[in-house]
Amino acid sequence: MPPDPGTIADQLRTRRDVVYQAGTIAGMDSRVFDIWPTGLTAAAGEFLQELVIAARPTRTIETGLAFGLSASFILEGALRFHGASGVLPDSAIHIAVDPYQRRDWGNSGLRLLDESGAGSLVRFIENDSTLALPALLSDGVRFDFAFIDGGHNFEFAFLDLFHVQRLMAPSCATPDGTGWFDCRRRYLDAVRSRRGGVLCEQPRLHMRSATRVVRGQTVRAGQGTGNASRARMGSLRAVC
Repeated sequence: MPPDPGTIADQLRTRRDVVYQAGTIAGMDSRVFDIWPTGLTAAAGEFLQELVIAARPTRTIETGLAFGLSASFILEGALRFHGASGVLPDSAIHIAVDPYQRRDWGNSGLRLLDESGAGSLVRFIENDSTLALPALLSDGVRFDFAFIDGGHNFEFAFLDLFHVQRLMAPSCATPDGTGWFDCRRRYLDAVRSRRGGVLCEQPRLHMRSATRVVRGQTVRAGQGTGNASRARMGSLRAVC
């Protein structure tokens, strides 16, 4: 019998809550990591999950797996949406690209997802995103939602956003978690002006006030969204 989406979503949240409460996460190689300051905050994750639910995705992708926290929120969001029907589409998949998952993170992100019961829904690519994304494009793979949180410099953010946009199906959403350097705004402005769509601009690590744009409509955090959006978040705009 196929897994129940609601059950897996609950397991993702339960396992993730344990990590947040402990402030640490264990890898598959016996290493234990402090999740701060590099880990995604719970408030940021809840907002990311709201964007996922609004996008109603079946196929999702992210660059940068690390501790698996963003992947956990993305998967839970997709499962919550599909859980309303009680049926998970056969094509449902989350692809995570991270060349350093084993070396730098001890496969802790993969362990988190496996222990949450979501391992069968994840395809992990241990490769540089600048190589992995074009390969997916050549294979004809398309996605409904993408989260960019790989290399945090202009060059890698530029290439990730460039390739991911070509991988997106119509009416997609592409939040970007690499907003650490102001120079990246040049690319966001360029894409926004050429596509007529809206790109997301993520925030600093501890986000303060959130704005999202879905299908051309701007929504402030707390306006028609859940309570999580009222928490500390930074300026976040989605791409449709």
